[in-house]
Amino acid sequence: MTFATFPSWVVAVGAALLLALVTLLYRLRVRRTPVALAGATLWQQAVRQLPPRRLGGRWRRPLAWLLSLLLVLLLWLAAAGLRNPLADDGRRHVYYLDASAWLLGAGAFDAARAALERDVAARPAAQREVLLGDGMPSLLLAGDERTALLRARLRDSAARARPSGFPAWLASAGREGSDTLVHYYGAAPVLAAARGARPAGVQVEASFLAPPLAGNRGIVALGAAPAASGRWDAVDVLVALDAVGGPPPGRDALDVRLDGRPLPAGIRTVDDATGMLLTDVPAAGGTLQVALRQRDHFAADDAAALVLPMRRRLRVGVVGTLPPTLRDVLALDPSLQQVAPLQAQVLVVAADADADADAAAGAGVPALRLAAASGGAPAFRFTVRAATEQQALADHLGALGIDQARNTAIADELGRAVGVDVAQGAFRQVQAWQELFAADGGFAQSPAMPLFVDRSLHWLADQAPWVPYAVAGQPLQQALLLQGLGQSAAVRERALGDRVVLPAAGLHTVAGQPLQVGLFDRAITRGVAAPATPAARGGAAPAAFARGDLASAALLLALLLCCVEWRLHVRGRIP
Repeated sequence: MTFATFPSWVVAVGAALLLALVTLLYRLRVRRTPVALAGATLWQQAVRQLPPRRLGGRWRRPLAWLLSLLLVLLLWLAAAGLRNPLADDGRRHVYYLDASAWLLGAGAFDAARAALERDVAARPAAQREVLLGDGMPSLLLAGDERTALLRARLRDSAARARPSGFPAWLASAGREGSDTLVHYYGAAPVLAAARGARPAGVQVEASFLAPPLAGNRGIVALGAAPAASGRWDAVDVLVALDAVGGPPPGRDALDVRLDGRPLPAGIRTVDDATGMLLTDVPAAGGTLQVALRQRDHFAADDAAALVLPMRRRLRVGVVGTLPPTLRDVLALDPSLQQVAPLQAQVLVVAADADADADAAAGAGVPALRLAAASGGAPAFRFTVRAATEQQALADHLGALGIDQARNTAIADELGRAVGVDVAQGAFRQVQAWQELFAADGGFAQSPAMPLFVDRSLHWLADQAPWVPYAVAGQPLQQALLLQGLGQSAAVRERALGDRVVLPAAGLHTVAGQPLQVGLFDRAITRGVAAPATPAARGGAAPAAFARGDLASAALLLALLLCCVEWRLHVRGRIP
């Protein structure tokens, strides 16, 4: 026999103590002794001299003693969690509690946790392990740990607003040569999606599925983009809505605020069947909050927030005489503001610039410098401050408008090799051939030229980044690796390769920058109100004794013996 609550030696010691206690109590019983009194007033003296209970005497009615002993031993075995070792099916049992947004409905996670504790208590420890499906699945209970530890470890657990990681975990859950049964506690749509990806040798059982809601509506997207009007200091914000069991909420059903206050004048709202578009929202670093006026039973998608960017024009100073094409780009780019070189954040230095003026204006200031192609320098040279920046820039040159096909076309046009060099220095610099900006050149006439100038200057300024949208469980945009956020050591430590996966929905700080992460998952918004299919529900759970749980049987038998003992006592068969 095995036990869920206590080790075998504790059960054995407890049984021995109970045996001694029952025997002692059985021997300590009422003894009737006739006493002749000289007078009725002497009865108190007789009681003191002859106590009504005493030890010893002839052993009488051993079956009554055996019945009492069996009763207390059955209660002790039930408390110890008696199990049948013959019920071992030879499989590895993994219990997976999904702590994702799917179980954020009213009471769903608490019900799943209670079902998990009940099922794990009925499984021998050597056969099972328990996982919590958090951001990264974590081991709650190993096979060599007592079941009693599970409740304490689950006490502070809770479902969080993020997508489920169960399908991804299940795809890699199989062990070579092992037969595994996964007991899933979560949502039917997740289980249905995961079953198709399970490896060979792994079976999945629906041990608990959250009941579907009667209906749901919520916010499924919230993101910003540069304003279509061309205003650099403003952005357009898209709010996407969805619903199941009813129509999507309209504009009147939403409460939209900027930093906790009503939207300022000048913001135009465009509605359609799937949501609304807010145009020309001030990009001053505020927080836009969107919420349903009437909440429903699934609160995870009823409200969302977005930290807006701080979009200020970049101050650019010019040293020397620039090619007309480059002057036009600087004049027409709404994100740039030409100022005196001494007031500039970045410089654009022509190839014919006076050396003294260049030195006076550009001491320690990042600059885009033009050089003659005949000087022997590569067509594009980038100087970074650290080796980590060097690798990040080399991996994302395409974001600056530089690619191999375009370099080949430039080389054919100019009749010389076009190379790209990334080196390390004291501060950021970009150097390019001045001939690339000739009015009749292919590079100057291509869309890549203004893109190269704009992004190079902003990269040189190392301005604070902004995140157009942030979805829980999804990576940040990879283009951000060219900005200050991607260059932060705090972000690189959290990165998986060049991906930074976001945590659960809520307000977070990433590399010192506030970041509002939202759930924004249409499948969850619709799926929490979708009824489970018969295949997802699975079969009925086996009885407790079929799972090897004998504690319930011991408790029932003890109750039956208690009734028998009471009946025999009423009839006078036992004392």
